[in-house]
Amino acid sequence: MDRRQQSRVSAAIPVRVWGVSSKGHAFQQNARAYNLSDNGMLLEGFNQPVNPGHTIQVQYGDETASFAVVWAGWPGSRRGGQVGLCKLPSEPSLWHEFKLQNCVMYGAQG
Repeated sequence: MDRRQQSRVSAAIPVRVWGVSSKGHAFQQNARAYNLSDNGMLLEGFNQPVNPGHTIQVQYGDETASFAVVWAGWPGSRRGGQVGLCKLPSEPSLWHEFKLQNCVMYGAQG
């Protein structure tokens, strides 16, 4: 049973992401956003080492927002290349065109 308490859009959306890896290297790359909610997403095709708590920037179209890494898949595992993100509270939603409303990321505080 899915414990999420918010609307989700299951789509593959191309995004641009950048930040600093857990090894201290600046990165910029393309990825795909899935399982979109107003406050979070699943990234796939992400090949940078990051840890929970890292902040990365995500751009969709002309909009950019900061997200905290909630979890990152281990390289070589089934979830390798995947990262779960939660939008920082002060940041705008990137998904206006999907009309997501009243979304609260399960387990997120704030």
